[in-house]
Parts: sequence; structure tokens; C-alpha cells
Amino acid sequence: MDTKQENKKKTKENKNEKAIATILKNRGFDSHVVINETDDVLLVAYGYKNHKHSELIMHDFKEKRNDTVIIDGEASFEQFVTKVKKFHKVDA
Repeated sequence: MDTKQENKKKTKENKNEKAIATILKNRGFDSHVVINETDDVLLVAYGYKNHKHSELIMHDFKEKRNDTVIIDGEASFEQFVTKVKKFHKVDA
């Protein structure tokens, strides 16, 4: 990998980490799992270990916005992640 590609990859990783850290800090979630990522969009499941409230949030870096796609207050975080991953595979 040349230096330009390495820098682009590091920039993308930093952008993703910053977006995740911001949501974790501002919303108080203590768990997250990356469901899917492209150059412009990061799809992340957020939730709490000991509470039944989880959200699927789409970070759209091109449009510079974060959208909540799904909110679930009935399943544990692990169940939510499993359900979202199954749905995402069917949808992809």
C-alpha cells in the first residue's frame, strides 16, 4: 500500500472513531458494534449493557449528519445486534 492510500485509510478510521466517540459521549451508550461501512456511510448499533434500549444510527459523512434508523426498547443489546445484522444481510 502506498503512502497516499495509507493516509486515506487512517483518515477514514479517525473519522469513524470520532463519530462513534461523539455518540457514545453525548448519548451515554456503553456499547457499540459497527454493522457496515462504506467511504461515505457508517452504520453502527449503539446500546446499553444493562438496559433494553438500542439504536441503529447511520453516520452520513457526505451529508454531514447522523440519522437514527431503528430504535428498540424490548431486546437486549446482543439481541438487537443479531437482529440488525440479519436484516442488513437480507437488505444488502
